[in-house]
Amino acid sequence: RKEREGLVSSPRSPPPPPPSHTRLATTSSSSSLSSFAPQARQGYQAQGTRTTTVKRTKAELEECLPPSLAKRKFRLKEPMDRFVTIVRTVDEAKRVVEYLSQPRMEKLIFACDTETVNVDPTSESPVGKGEIVCFSLFAGPGGINFAKLANTVELKEIDIYKKVKKANKSQSVQDIKSTRLWVDTTGDEGRKILEVFKEWFCNERFKKIFHNWSFDGHLLANQGIEVAGFKGDTVHMARLWDTSRQGRGGYKLSSLMQDLLGWGKTDMKEVFGRFKLKKDGTPGKVVYLPDSLTLQTDPDVTMFEKWIHYSTYDTICTWYLYFSLRKELEKMSWTPDAIVYQNEKLRTRKDRTLFTFYDCFWRPFGQILTDMERKGMYIDKDYLRQQAKIAEKDKQNRTE
Repeated sequence: RKEREGLVSSPRSPPPPPPSHTRLATTSSSSSLSSFAPQARQGYQAQGTRTTTVKRTKAELEECLPPSLAKRKFRLKEPMDRFVTIVRTVDEAKRVVEYLSQPRMEKLIFACDTETVNVDPTSESPVGKGEIVCFSLFAGPGGINFAKLANTVELKEIDIYKKVKKANKSQSVQDIKSTRLWVDTTGDEGRKILEVFKEWFCNERFKKIFHNWSFDGHLLANQGIEVAGFKGDTVHMARLWDTSRQGRGGYKLSSLMQDLLGWGKTDMKEVFGRFKLKKDGTPGKVVYLPDSLTLQTDPDVTMFEKWIHYSTYDTICTWYLYFSLRKELEKMSWTPDAIVYQNEKLRTRKDRTLFTFYDCFWRPFGQILTDMERKGMYIDKDYLRQQAKIAEKDKQNRTE
């Protein structure tokens, strides 16, 4: 696979949170987070945003977009949208869900992502474990605007946006466009907010994509939300596109974004890593990563801004990665056998590419596997204990 040359700006900085008792005031114009800035905690280390570049032709940048967006000349360069709409009350959630339930939203594809606590995705299953502290949605650079629905803030402390022209203080909400949605789900109010969004998540009319669908799907299911309208998982698509990425960045969102688009997110530990304090109170050399809830309730407003950027930026990357991988899979031919031709979905399609295979078979299969993980399977515990004793005896006999 030929390396892509060149240049396209790329950010890498996430955003942090305010204390749970602090609420951003809703105004008719974009809100400033500076009024919520208490003293920053000591011992924090946050790396600045880095910029990498990749040279892409106009055709290459636009070819991965859906036709409706390509006609509007949107490109797959790094987006410079610096406004985020924040939902922290039930009333705001109801307004957003009503907006998202419009018929025209059925034509869009929503990237979804959750931030969680009390579960380690690298070592344990999320089935029945973990809690969602926030989630975010992004449906592309056009066709949607959350600014009028809830409190909208401008990200002023994120490196990549510092060169972008700032909004005037007198700028009204009618002049602002916010394509990112961030929803706080902590506390009793957060649980009520999730209940409001349940109707939308469970509606198959609205298409949702994820990066590592099984994890987010299980976490939402733990809250009683059985997601419908599953349109794709960029991890599965990436594995179908290139099965040899182990040792070359794997299938992490940051790695895939760099290889395909030349920009993307920075590792969470690099952005939010903190020096572990020594016994004398001075910072040591060991860097640890606080959990999501700690970051979300950090009293430093700059950290809160980075946390919001980080969590919503995941959905931006997922959305752009989906269309990029889709275009790559559409370039790869696929010849189904006679039995496969009997599939109803396949008979109605003229295209015969690996994306056809993914959409007709891998995508629904991925959803089935997630359902199987959640339900599990029955085992005979007594028989299993007996076999364990026999195995232990065999082990001892062999060692003797």
